[in-house]
Amino acid sequence: MGLSLKKGERINLRKEVPELKHIMVGLGWKINSTNKETENDFNLDVSVIMLDNNGKALGEEYVIFYNNQKSPCGAVIYGYNNSTYKDDEKIFIDLEKIPEEVRKLVFIVNIYKAEERKQNFSMIDEAYIRIIDIDTDKEIVRYDLINEFSTELSVNFGELYKKDGEWRFRAVGMGQKEGLAEFFKQYGFTINQ
Repeated sequence: MGLSLKKGERINLRKEVPELKHIMVGLGWKINSTNKETENDFNLDVSVIMLDNNGKALGEEYVIFYNNQKSPCGAVIYGYNNSTYKDDEKIFIDLEKIPEEVRKLVFIVNIYKAEERKQNFSMIDEAYIRIIDIDTDKEIVRYDLINEFSTELSVNFGELYKKDGEWRFRAVGMGQKEGLAEFFKQYGFTINQ
């Protein structure tokens, strides 16, 4: 098991694994027991937003999600069903292929049709994000989000960012009551969902 982070904490991935090249970012959660009757109606999706040095998205094609499963550079691939990793969502990243203009990757989890279905993150338990070194199959770091959300429809689980030429990870755990569109606006664009 990897290093466990708390909200706001950071880790330099290269210091933990000096030869790190290929990672899998796994995200998971459970529908809490009081909502079993609507469990099948829950659909959570991850979006990875690739940002420049100013914190703005490089463009719509740099938002990786179920409808755009690969970044233009080929560095970020939206996961596929894989028996090796049991996470709910998987993102595969080749750190060496990420273009120099990309300084940060943000991992946002959104509840699909949350308002229509009267769902929010207070109904989600045991949410986490973790990073696996694919080449050694070892977990480097994990952040378990505490259940502090109420009416949030989307949550930024964590950020992978480059500082001093090295990739680092920050545990974020910040929710947005207005949903995914509000996160997109924060990063300088809108997208048709």
